[in-house]
Amino acid sequence: MEAATLHLKSGWNLVGSHTNSFDPNTKIVTAKSVWVYRDKSWSATSPDRTELRELRDANITRLYNISYGEGFWVNVPNDIDIEFENRVLSQEALSTIPLSEGWNLLSLKIARDINVSDYFFDDNNISIVWKYTNNKWSAYSANRAMAYALKDRNISKIDTIKSDEGFWVLSKANTEINTSRIIASMEENNTILVPLYSHPPSISWDKLFLFNHLTQRRVMVIINPSNGDFTRQSSSYKKLLEQLHKNNIFTIGYLYTSYAERNIADIKTNIDNYVRYYPTIDGYFFDEMNDDVSQLDYYKELITYGNKYSIVNPGTSIDREYIEGKFIDLVVDYEGNYGRIRTLNNSNEKTKLAVIYYNAPADARAPEGVYYQYIDDDDITENFSQYITPKSWQLYSTLANNAKLQYPESNTSYIFPDDLEELPKSVQFFMDKKLMQMKSCSANSQRDEFRFADEFNTTTTKNSLELNITLAANNDVTLMQIQSVPNYIPLLRISYKDNTLWGHVKETNSTIKVNLGDYHSGQIVKEEVDNGTLNIYIDNVKRYSKDISYWDYSSFFKFGLYPQTAGCDELNVTDIIYKVDE
Repeated sequence: MEAATLHLKSGWNLVGSHTNSFDPNTKIVTAKSVWVYRDKSWSATSPDRTELRELRDANITRLYNISYGEGFWVNVPNDIDIEFENRVLSQEALSTIPLSEGWNLLSLKIARDINVSDYFFDDNNISIVWKYTNNKWSAYSANRAMAYALKDRNISKIDTIKSDEGFWVLSKANTEINTSRIIASMEENNTILVPLYSHPPSISWDKLFLFNHLTQRRVMVIINPSNGDFTRQSSSYKKLLEQLHKNNIFTIGYLYTSYAERNIADIKTNIDNYVRYYPTIDGYFFDEMNDDVSQLDYYKELITYGNKYSIVNPGTSIDREYIEGKFIDLVVDYEGNYGRIRTLNNSNEKTKLAVIYYNAPADARAPEGVYYQYIDDDDITENFSQYITPKSWQLYSTLANNAKLQYPESNTSYIFPDDLEELPKSVQFFMDKKLMQMKSCSANSQRDEFRFADEFNTTTTKNSLELNITLAANNDVTLMQIQSVPNYIPLLRISYKDNTLWGHVKETNSTIKVNLGDYHSGQIVKEEVDNGTLNIYIDNVKRYSKDISYWDYSSFFKFGLYPQTAGCDELNVTDIIYKVDE
């Protein structure tokens, strides 16, 4: 089994266990205390004898075991990583989570992140879900009235629950959560099975991410590092897998079997290397499968050894014994041109079917009862090419996940850029150039600016925004800002005027203007607030630093075009690096 790492930050953490069980007294020995909530009562433990005595005096049951599927609170003095073995894999968790009436402290029973609505989308018994991350509470409720009440109280909405997070659920009655809803939901909405074998980074991967984001379709992607036969980690694939995991895309690793002629020990070595170098992979794609029943034991041994979600690809219907054996999760029952008629197998509660069609018409559909498909439209020259223009996934994703667009003139006229068609024409994303472009031709004080949603204290945290910019400006225009909350006072403005970059820094009763040097195209500009110190970097060189502890405001970053004089301005951004609360 693969190992799993639980990252704990100094202070209180609400986390989850997806291992079989462990004793916190021996596993988290540096914790100040560990708490669970079971059967409407608390249990706790601590390595400190004085605190243990206080827990006993308060009639708190001592905690000796945390089971998989339980959430727990842990208070640690410093940031630490805890290594676990026997991680529960995703295909083992298609079961139920019992809920008692009242409050329940849980964690996911699957080793991947989930959309919260996949668990709690229609259960009238569940009132609300809470989680606690980075010292902040967030919540989700399917009840509209409660959802509006949370929004009015500025409680952030939960979109995703991560596999290592704990969470609270308030239930109106004894009920259960069926984790198989996730798979069922994938089937009902037709999962797109994508064999995407190009080496990252590439335009094909950019298009896949954008397709996934814009359509909200279920995507299962097959990656292919060196045909699955590799002996070291690729930094490109490592970064890709992090992005796939963040976007909740189910990821499968490619393995070839040469129609059962390949030495089974060599394939097991490939599986071992996936576990070693890419441990977050969700499953394996066994290509070039021999469909004869005589090779059933060969494939059963491999799938059992892999012990993850399994896809086999014979490219044609296989012997029924493979289906009836119920050890395979997904069978590619046909791969080939769309026009050829084939008789498919029947799926069952364990083994599902997929088809891969080439040279298909635009209106092609998978056969009834087949919920996993890849249909290559003949009119599309590359996968998902209809999503290429004029958008750039990398830049768009950063902004869509972290910012709102302020447009065009007031400090409250924000839109969420979840749908690119809703963006004003003055903002465009060009994927082929990896470029975001903003244009403004108007009187002064009209703007196109992105406001980042995260707010931070300027004296107690480290935060930064870095842009690679090329500017075509009329004359005087503000490019980057740090503004205070709630009065929107500019604490810092970085502007362009007379072919020079300027910093405008708020002092206690005035604002000072600082020359940051000559402007040139492709310039890297970074504004950083580091625990009460303002730093401004130009092309990775610190040009200005100042103690701004007197600010002591809750603040946020902004960037874009805010002309101070009438005329036309254009800002091209080719890279955004945004970091908060480091």
